[in-house]
Amino acid sequence: MKHISLLFLLLCSTLLVRAEVINITIDTEVDYADRTYDMNAYMFAGYNSEFTYAAGVYMQANSMLGTSTKMSERSMNYVGTVDGYVYFTSVSCTVTATEVGYTAVADCEDADGNEYHITFIYDETKGMAFDTPDRPFASEYQLEDCIISNNFEYMGYVGIYADNVETALNLVVYVADTTASFPHIPQGRYEVNESMESGSVLASSGVTENAVYPSYACTQIVEDGHTYSFENWYIRSGYLLVTSHRYILHAYNSYGQKITARIYLDNEPDPDDIEEPDGLNTLTSSSDSATKQLQDGRIVITVDGRSYDILGRKL
Repeated sequence: MKHISLLFLLLCSTLLVRAEVINITIDTEVDYADRTYDMNAYMFAGYNSEFTYAAGVYMQANSMLGTSTKMSERSMNYVGTVDGYVYFTSVSCTVTATEVGYTAVADCEDADGNEYHITFIYDETKGMAFDTPDRPFASEYQLEDCIISNNFEYMGYVGIYADNVETALNLVVYVADTTASFPHIPQGRYEVNESMESGSVLASSGVTENAVYPSYACTQIVEDGHTYSFENWYIRSGYLLVTSHRYILHAYNSYGQKITARIYLDNEPDPDDIEEPDGLNTLTSSSDSATKQLQDGRIVITVDGRSYDILGRKL
């Protein structure tokens, strides 16, 4: 009887240890990427307010809202401390929309059976992680500064990378004419959003797998013959104006910082090249013409009678 009692106590103590769950709130420099529309995956990552934990989840799903239990890549599902990183063997993540962004609650387990309850709080009013929060971007480029990649067969876009040593601009422009090529893509106004539809510029979803996803602008530094990005401006809203003489970008990043860039195709004057006033970014401005509300579990932004989701995609 004594042996049974000792065994029972041992089992109970083991269960008590196993029942402990590490609760972590990730609410600082939180970043997310919704790629459910083309890659069936989404990602949340960031830090807790004390910077004692870093955490991320990368899940497969047809929609970001709701619950997913399928990890997209194990190395992107982790918790980190000063002692190193722990990678999860299982994750169940539930994402809900809030008035200012998203909340993702992830119940995770590692290979040793340790359990983690991680809450990611993304607030769009705080801007995206690693985006420049406190100053605008402005730069100019000549045609010879540009490197072009056309991908019409699968995606229907023109990729434009402009580099003048001090700064760089990376744009993905979707066009309907699959015979077009830079610099002679159809003239007109291309809205910045994540629709991947013809007549649009792809909005940046931030840092994905250690690389900045286009479209973005950045400053650069050169060390030992190598060029490195220094500061990034994620292009989140605004438009690209294509004329017969130049490409003119009037856009804003996730903090509302203005991004202005010009690619000169020639030295001719351009009557369409006018400076936009501040307040272009109606998706994040306090203009009376923009309203934001929660509809069917997602944030809907209405500007001048047109509706967008939180990523700037037209609904």
